[in-house]
Amino acid sequence: ANGLVKELEHRDAGKVKTMGTIARFSETPMSADVASPALGQHTWDILKELGYSEDQVREWEKAGYLGYSGP
Repeated sequence: ANGLVKELEHRDAGKVKTMGTIARFSETPMSADVASPALGQHTWDILKELGYSEDQVREWEKAGYLGYSGP
């Protein structure tokens, strides 16, 4: 009734219920519009931003260091 519970779409889990924002500010509206990321979902982006090449990240993936499969 107070809008604290939101239903969002998660990449792996489908529809999930989560807590919305508890604090409400008239001048700074807040919202939770996306579900939390899946484990490792942003690892490739972060490693590339840190300057690692795609070839290096693929080597780590093949060696099992990342524990999941990238894009």
